[in-house]
Amino acid sequence: MGLSLGRLCETPAPLFLAVPGHSRNLPRFGVHRRAMQAEKEQVALSSIAASAGLTIAKAYVGFSTGALAILSEAGHALIDLGATVMT
Repeated sequence: MGLSLGRLCETPAPLFLAVPGHSRNLPRFGVHRRAMQAEKEQVALSSIAASAGLTIAKAYVGFSTGALAILSEAGHALIDLGATVMT
């Protein structure tokens, strides 16, 4: 005896999500959206930090060695950093 697909589609999704440790159920989307927004902000800040670190490292190596190719790459990384900060 298996479940038919039609029967599964008739089951409504729960409106509330039970959160362990809380005495009441919280709305699913409010809690989830805040957590997702915080995670997105953390990822964006990590991306900016990584881009800045790469830019500084490339500029340091470029100036230390006098290699124009590496300095050019540092300039490109600086433009990428600016684009990352804007978005």
